[in-house]
Amino acid sequence: LLDWLNKPPEEEEQVAARHVTKADIMRLEKKWKTNPAYTMKQIQDPTEDDSSEDEDDIEPLLLMQAYDDGYHYQNLMAPLVKLEADEDKASKEAISEDNMSVEWERGLEGKWR
Repeated sequence: LLDWLNKPPEEEEQVAARHVTKADIMRLEKKWKTNPAYTMKQIQDPTEDDSSEDEDDIEPLLLMQAYDDGYHYQNLMAPLVKLEADEDKASKEAISEDNMSVEWERGLEGKWR
C-alpha cells in the first residue's frame, strides 16, 4: 500500500517469516471454532500433539446419480446428515445465552410486558 502507512518488511524479516498456505489458514479457522487459543504454530509444527482430529476434518464422500441399493444410499447419506446436524447444533449453541433471567410485569394497560 502506502510506504508511510505500512513500511515494507526488511529482507531479514522476509526470510524469517513463516510461510502460510491457504489450507493452513482454513484449518486454523476450523480449529478456532472449538479452541480459540489454537495457534498457527500448532498447525504447522508436526511435532505438536494433534491427535484429536475433529470429525470436521473428514471429507464427505461424493454422491452418485444412481445407487446399487438402499444400503449403499444409506451408507453414503448418513455421514452427510450427521455432519449437517452437528454443524447445525454447534451454530445454535454458539448463539445461546446462559445465566439469564426474564421477569414479566403488568403495564399500565394491564398487559404483560
